[in-house]
Amino acid sequence: MKRFVLAAALAVGSLGFAGTADAQFYYNYNTVNPYNGSIINNRGFTTPFAAQAYRSYYNPWTGATGGAGSYQNVWGTNLYRSQGYNPYFGRGYSAGSYYPGFGVSPLYGNYYRYRW
Repeated sequence: MKRFVLAAALAVGSLGFAGTADAQFYYNYNTVNPYNGSIINNRGFTTPFAAQAYRSYYNPWTGATGGAGSYQNVWGTNLYRSQGYNPYFGRGYSAGSYYPGFGVSPLYGNYYRYRW
């Protein structure tokens, strides 16, 4: 019991020192596509153990929206998702995939795609 109390006290005491690690990198910026006027937002986050990125777009003239994101860690786990909608045609889609990582068969992964 004394070990449990000591471990709990150390865990609670170390929470006061938790902060943002120096090995993290975050970016977020907007740009405009000069050909169709779409506004594009790019953002991502990187640590020593994982990386994730997302890109979204919006066209103010047509109202079309969409985006795609991905995540991968050092153990090989990989996730991907994309979606979009065009109000002019009233159609949209959503797609994605998941692969579990190293040491696991890719057949255990998952893929989906929906349209409406």
